[in-house]
Amino acid sequence: ADAAFTLQVGRLAHRYRGVVVAASHTDAANRLDGTDSTYGALGAADGGTRTAAFLFAGGGAQHAGMARTLYEREARFRTVFDDGLAVLDPGLVASIRLALFDSSVSATEAAALLERPSVGLPALLLTQIALARLWEHWGVAPTAMIGHSMGEYSAAHLAGVFSLTDVVKLVALRGRLFEQVTPGSMLSVPLPAHELAPLLPASVSIAVINAPGLCVASGPNEGIAALEQLLLAREVECRRIRIAVAAHSALLDPILGEFEAFLRSVRYGAPTIPFVSNRSGRWITASEAMDPMYWVRHLRETVNFASGLEVLLDDPSRVLIEVGPGRTLTQLAAVHPARTDSHALVTSLPVDRCGCNRSCTDQQAHGASTSRDYGSSRCDPGWFRVPSTRWPSGIS
Repeated sequence: ADAAFTLQVGRLAHRYRGVVVAASHTDAANRLDGTDSTYGALGAADGGTRTAAFLFAGGGAQHAGMARTLYEREARFRTVFDDGLAVLDPGLVASIRLALFDSSVSATEAAALLERPSVGLPALLLTQIALARLWEHWGVAPTAMIGHSMGEYSAAHLAGVFSLTDVVKLVALRGRLFEQVTPGSMLSVPLPAHELAPLLPASVSIAVINAPGLCVASGPNEGIAALEQLLLAREVECRRIRIAVAAHSALLDPILGEFEAFLRSVRYGAPTIPFVSNRSGRWITASEAMDPMYWVRHLRETVNFASGLEVLLDDPSRVLIEVGPGRTLTQLAAVHPARTDSHALVTSLPVDRCGCNRSCTDQQAHGASTSRDYGSSRCDPGWFRVPSTRWPSGIS
C-alpha cells in the first residue's frame, strides 16, 4: 500500500505507461517482471488532459453479488451505500443485503430477488451512486454524464438535481409501481427507428434507440409476439429481453399519476455537472431537469441513447467510464459511428478473480488519470511515502 501510495502522489507523468494490479507481493513481482501479464495493461497518453464521462445503465444490469468486494473492502463505497439504504424500509433493506452481500444465499435465490423491480432497481441505483462516489474519492470526477433510462436518475443525483433521499425514494417507487402494471415484453430489433416504426402494432412503442441501427420495442405480450413473427418472416433477427415490464410503453400509463404526485413533492436543484437527456439526446437544461413533468415523460417516452452518446463522443479527449455492473453501455459506445480511436472506454465492474479491477488498470494506462487530484483525494492516513530508487542521470 505504501508503494502504491508513493507512486500515486510522487510519480512523474510520462507518455508511455505500464500498469499492473496485484493481490500480494509475489503477484506484483511476477507481473512486473512479465511472468504474468493477465492483470496488466500498456498505453500511451497523448500529453493532454483527459476528461471523464460517467455512464449509468438502466434496470436489468443488476446481478447477484454485484460490488460485494467493494462493499467489504472500500469504506467510502460502503458508507455511501449504507446512507442510501437508511432511506428505505427495513424489509427492502434486508432483501437488498441478501441479494448482494450475503454469501450464504444461493445465486439463484439472489437473482430471483433482484428480478423484482422493487428490489433490483434501488439495489442498482445505490451501487451506481456508491461507485461514482468511490471514483470521485480516488480523484476521478466526471465533467459529463449520461444515464440509460433509470440510469439518468443516478446522473441527476450526482449533478445535484435530486438529493440522495429523494432519488432513492423515487427509484423505490418506480420499482413498486412496475410490479403493479400489466406484464409485457420487450424486443431488441436491429433496425433503425424510422424503419421499425411502420412495422409496429398499435399497442407497441419504440422504447429505446440504443444505436443508429438498434432499437428496443416494448408493449403487451401479444403485440410483441406479433411484431416478432413479422420480423422473423422478413429475416430480421430480433431478440427477447428478459424482463416482464414493458418499460417506456403505454402499459405504464396507469402508474404515471402516482409517479407525478411524488415528483411534485421533490425539491429540485439546477444541475452542476452537465448530463445528457434521454428524451432529447442533448444536454439537459436546468428548466428540464427541475420540471416534474420532464421526469414523468422520461418514464413513458423513448430513450434516445444513441443521440446522447453522439453528444458525449463529440469530445475526442473524453474517457467514457461505465459506472456500475456490466459493460453494455461501453459496448454501445464502442460501435457508435461517432466513436474514434482517441476515446477510451472503461468498465468498473465486475471485479476480477484476484479482487482487483482490471478496468481501473486500463483507465490509468490510457492516460485518463492525468486530471486526477491526488492531493484532495482520500488516501488512508496510515499510508506513507517511501524512498524510491535513485536512477543514474538521464534515466527515468
